[in-house]
Amino acid sequence: MYFSDKNVNSNLISWNRVVLLHGPPGTGKTSLCKALAQKLSIRLSSRYSYGQFVEINSHSLFSK
Repeated sequence: MYFSDKNVNSNLISWNRVVLLHGPPGTGKTSLCKALAQKLSIRLSSRYSYGQFVEINSHSLFSK
C-alpha cells in the first residue's frame, strides 16, 4: 500500500502476505488476528471505507 504512494515499482519488491498461526486451542491465535484486523481497520480508515474480518475453518475446506 505505501509503496504505491511513493511510486515504487511493485515488481521490484515482493513479500509474502500470508501468516500461518499454528498451536493448540486456547492460545489466543484468533484473538490476536481479530485485534490486528481491528487495529489495521482503524489505522487505514482514511484509505478504506470499512473493514471486514473473515474467519475460515480450514478443516472444512478439505473435508468431503
